[in-house]
Amino acid sequence: MKKDLRANWFTALKSFLLPVILILTVRWAVIEPYVIPSGSMIPNLLIHDYILVNKFAYGLRIPFTYKYLLAWSKPKRGEIVVFRNVGGKDYFLVKRVVGLPGDLLSYNAKSELMINGKTVDAITPSQGELDEFLAKIPQASKEAYLEKSDFLIENFSDAQSTQTPSARHFLLKAKGEGSHLEESPIQIPDGHYFMMGDNRDHSSDSRVWGLLPFQNILGRASFIWFSCEEDPSSSQDFCDPRRLRFSRIMTRIN
Repeated sequence: MKKDLRANWFTALKSFLLPVILILTVRWAVIEPYVIPSGSMIPNLLIHDYILVNKFAYGLRIPFTYKYLLAWSKPKRGEIVVFRNVGGKDYFLVKRVVGLPGDLLSYNAKSELMINGKTVDAITPSQGELDEFLAKIPQASKEAYLEKSDFLIENFSDAQSTQTPSARHFLLKAKGEGSHLEESPIQIPDGHYFMMGDNRDHSSDSRVWGLLPFQNILGRASFIWFSCEEDPSSSQDFCDPRRLRFSRIMTRIN
């Protein structure tokens, strides 16, 4: 009697396809990894930080489109999000949500951010706060940042009614005057957000390319799951174990 191999082929195919479908579904709807390619979010995200993005944070998107099937939440001020760029080639960016729909926002030559007529606090951290934060940054990068920039703590707590873990966060501002991008007062319309990098004077953000539509947002940056020191001579997909940033692995993004 000849053995029917069709059942075995079907079982093997099912065993192969189900995990693939599951992985693709998780990446499409729940969580997806990204790597930070530039320094616009220094000091909170460094080049070659590998992050996990919560794609379920704001809703469920129709696959391969900009449209949300269901949207149950909106980005809060201070959250870091990953999104498709506005216009041009389709690539991903990561920035912090600074302005919400309905806000009147401006940013002047003194690097002061104003939301709805009130200046957002940007204060010098205590030495203890700075030392604790700098412990997560490689020594070579730390020295370069301290030489050219000031570490400040930006506080959105008074600019919003709903508190988020990212309402109070570190940022970098170039030392001296005259290097700051400005933004004339702008009223943010419904469905749009004003995005800024934490490396305020070295970031192409809403001050350059305009407002971000909600439909472009892919999800909220949640965790750094892997991190490798900046090394232009190495491949982005490979990290010498000696260059691992152990202090940053599996840390929450703020």
